Amino acid sequence: MLPVGLLVGLSGSLLPGPMLAYTATKSLSDGAGVGTRVVSGHLLTEAFYLLLFLLGFRTVFQLPSVQTALELTGGFLLVLLAGLALRSALRRLETSPLVLGSNPLVGGVLLSSVLNPTVPLWWVGIGFPNLLAAYQLGSLLGLAFWLVGHALSDIVWFGGVSILCARGKKFIGTGFHRALLLGCSTFLLTWGAFLILHVAL
Repeated sequence: MLPVGLLVGLSGSLLPGPMLAYTATKSLSDGAGVGTRVVSGHLLTEAFYLLLFLLGFRTVFQLPSVQTALELTGGFLLVLLAGLALRSALRRLETSPLVLGSNPLVGGVLLSSVLNPTVPLWWVGIGFPNLLAAYQLGSLLGLAFWLVGHALSDIVWFGGVSILCARGKKFIGTGFHRALLLGCSTFLLTWGAFLILHVAL
């Protein structure tokens, strides 16, 4: 079950998203340890989702009205954040434009909830069904191994991205630094707009 949890977790981790953009840019200013702290906040939030699902709230997340509210809220907040980020990136390179508070753990929580509705929806559609399958195949041991594998997928991926960005900055120079900041900010703006249009159209 551990390899299954790892691979299923990577199906979500490897997709470009707000948390990846935040981890990459925040690592440029705060160092290689950002990835681990972001993932810690992310896993805390996912543990909360797991508790909600176990208590029977999974059906609430499946309601179209709830999904619409999540997408609209996340979309508008991301557009606002990305607009501020672009302005900051163009004015002063030294300041990371995607700082959600000074603590990456807080960023991990926010980018696993209100700023990224795909995370709870991923759990509804992919994560929780796989978790149930792991329990049916291996009881509590299978469940534990699946969860460990899922956590490792986030730690390995986001930790690796953080290390590469933090150390690569020294060798690549400020031109790449600026391009990465602007690129990530533009991505967040586009992703937020997509979420809003997905609801509106």
